[in-house]
Amino acid sequence: MRPTPFAYHRAQSVDEALALLRAAEAVPLAGGQALLKDLRARVREVRSVVDIARIAELQLIEGNGGELATGAAVSLSAALAHPAVARHAALHQALQRVGDTQVRNRASVAGNLFGGGTSDLAVVLLAGRARVRVRDTAGESVLDAASALGAILHGWPRGSLITSVHWPLPLASHYIKLSRRTVDPAMAACCACRFADGTLTLAFGSVHTAIVDASALCPRTAADAGAFEHTIDALAASLAPPDSAHAGPDYRRRMLAVLGRRALDAIDAWPPA
Repeated sequence: MRPTPFAYHRAQSVDEALALLRAAEAVPLAGGQALLKDLRARVREVRSVVDIARIAELQLIEGNGGELATGAAVSLSAALAHPAVARHAALHQALQRVGDTQVRNRASVAGNLFGGGTSDLAVVLLAGRARVRVRDTAGESVLDAASALGAILHGWPRGSLITSVHWPLPLASHYIKLSRRTVDPAMAACCACRFADGTLTLAFGSVHTAIVDASALCPRTAADAGAFEHTIDALAASLAPPDSAHAGPDYRRRMLAVLGRRALDAIDAWPPA
């Protein structure tokens, strides 16, 4: 099926893209993995599309000290191949688990974040305490991971654009994605991080409508470890996992404790000392 007609604009700068997005009631296009699929299926209709893939500012990858910055339009393949990204183990692992090579060649860092509760990078974003830099015609702002994912879930403000994502480098991090095949959607996903200040973080994906922050449940003592499965099970009971041919809700709920222990063990945080 062909999409309904729409205007196409190729922006050469962020300022031009913002002007087009505001004036034309348009949507941005970087990789287009989800957008083009929806347009072809006529699940979604738009008046115009602004191609931001060739804006140099959105293609930067930088590693400065204890932080990694990736431009919004950087392809997942480019990020995966960059030596600076390898310093963030969980991010590197998540990039490897997104689709196949063809998908990663087209999909963008910011675009993947818009995958909602099933986004691989969003799990790392939340557990990794990352920040999202946003521009609109009024100026620039920086959102923490929870605020950015909340805005994506409830409707991204029209006319605003993610320009970069900033990932603090944990002392240790690990990402696990449970799927039948590498290219299949996750049945459940988990990311754990350990930071220099002693903070442990834990997040789950593909088990709810949104990415789930379970950092408060990370065990700090042997007693906490004994209660971990019960607290995770209580969390799981409160969630609304998707039901698909890949996995049902009950199975996804049961995987939370399993993946949580494995991820924490991978960063030497299980069992707690």
